[in-house]
Amino acid sequence: MPVLSELRARDLTWQFPQSLNGRFELEAAGVVVGWLRFDDPFGARAVAEIEGKTWEFDYNCSPHPSVSVFPKGSRSPIAEYCPRLIGGGIVTFASGACYCWSHARVWSSQWCFRREGEAAICMSQQSGALREGGKVRLCERAAEFPETAILVLLAWYLRVLAFESLTKSVPAVG
Repeated sequence: MPVLSELRARDLTWQFPQSLNGRFELEAAGVVVGWLRFDDPFGARAVAEIEGKTWEFDYNCSPHPSVSVFPKGSRSPIAEYCPRLIGGGIVTFASGACYCWSHARVWSSQWCFRREGEAAICMSQQSGALREGGKVRLCERAAEFPETAILVLLAWYLRVLAFESLTKSVPAVG
């Protein structure tokens, strides 16, 4: 699979799986550059690949919710996302880099990762109907950050978890 920085692509698209147990595919100009697949019926564990590397995502809800990101086959996390009570959250990498996950603007349907301490937005993703997939826009400097590929995967993972959470809170009718 191509590397994001080599593609010079700023616009990426997540495609909804074609089959029930399929995987979401990330495309740049029609070329698959990554994927994300949920491995359990509760949506807590997922496996993803981007830039030739495979990552595991693990959602833990006790005692405090968090998402840990591991290189495949390792139990040493390289990143941990912790949600905030007021929405969004913070992802901290083992390297010390931190990013804030929040709405792009008040009342916006767009979510962004921003580097803490910098005004530059690294990555944003459109909300919308999950079956329509999602749009990812990488900002100018995003390819320079070593965390960008994982943030692209994490953004979609969080989007799917939020959708699952919403659908479980809606009572069944009929």
